[in-house]
Amino acid sequence: MSAGGFLRRTLAFPLDLALVGTAWLLGALWLVIVYAATADNPAELVALALLAGAALGLGLLLTAAYFVGVVGGCGQTPGQMGFAVRVIRGDGGRVGYARALLRWIGYGLVFATLGLGWLMALLDRQRRGLHDWIAGTRVISSEGGSAPLPNLSPGMAPAQPALELRVDVRQTRGGE
Repeated sequence: MSAGGFLRRTLAFPLDLALVGTAWLLGALWLVIVYAATADNPAELVALALLAGAALGLGLLLTAAYFVGVVGGCGQTPGQMGFAVRVIRGDGGRVGYARALLRWIGYGLVFATLGLGWLMALLDRQRRGLHDWIAGTRVISSEGGSAPLPNLSPGMAPAQPALELRVDVRQTRGGE
C-alpha cells in the first residue's frame, strides 16, 4: 500500500468542499427564505445575527456529517474516489466513525494553523497530515479499483451477491 500523493489529496479536498458547499448554500437559502417570510420589516440586527449563526451551524453540521459519515462508512469521499485515494487506520483497517470524527476535528486544527497541518504531509514519509496524526489514520493510493479492506468488524462476513448472473456466449458458424 503506497501513500496517497499530496497533490491528489490536495485536489480531492476542494471537490468535496464544493459538494458540501452546494448543500450548505441550498440550506442557507432556505433559512433566508423562511426568515424573510416570517420577519418584521426592517430586519433587526439581533435577528440577522441569529440567522448568520444558524447558517454557520448548518455549515458545520453538514461538513461533519459529510466527512465523518462518508469516510467512516466507506473510507473515502467522492473527491478521494475521483483522485484514487482512500483513508485507512494506521494498521490498515477500516477507519470507522469515531476515527473519522477525530479526523474531522483535526481538520479544524489544520485550519486553525492556517494550513500548516497539511504541510506536515509533505515532510512525512507516509504523507500524514495533522488530522491523520490525531486520528491515527493515513491516506493510501487506491489505484487498481477499490478492493475490500482487511480487518472486518468481529462477526461480520463479507457480503455475498444476492444474485449471480452467468452468460454463456458461443459463436457458431454456418450450422456448427
